[in-house]
Amino acid sequence: MIFSDVIQLLDQYPSLGLTRGRFQPEELAILVVKGTIPIFYTNMAYKIPVEIWVSLSYPTSPPRAHGTVDYQNTTTIKLHHPYVDARSGGFINVPHMLDWHSERTLVVLVTNMCECFSQDPPVRAGPGLPPLPSSPSHQPQSQPQPPHVQERQRQEEERQQKA
Repeated sequence: MIFSDVIQLLDQYPSLGLTRGRFQPEELAILVVKGTIPIFYTNMAYKIPVEIWVSLSYPTSPPRAHGTVDYQNTTTIKLHHPYVDARSGGFINVPHMLDWHSERTLVVLVTNMCECFSQDPPVRAGPGLPPLPSSPSHQPQSQPQPPHVQERQRQEEERQQKA
């Protein structure tokens, strides 16, 4: 069952990869699905970095999932997010995790993560980059700009305010 679900997940979400690791030092090595999942927020595509730890008791028990930050340190996990706990290392607790049963699959779980995170992204831009907005209602009505353009606009506005 684990093998079948992981293969389906990797086929459906090619930005994810497979490795192994130990969640706790005393535990046996388990499968870790690692990479990014796609979301669409305010008509823009983003990639949210995640790790999904699949134990040998899967699918009876749910996998453990964590939001991660990218290796270039351009994102951080938002504090007080409804589905990701920054204080616990990014532990993800979307509705499908809370209502887990053995008929659920990794594909269904990741799809639920994508849906939830598209409503409110769990990460924001890291130091030196403009933050992703926390909710669509705070967006201006104009078309959103790429992050590097937003940064230049923010810097220009700061220069104008100082002048």
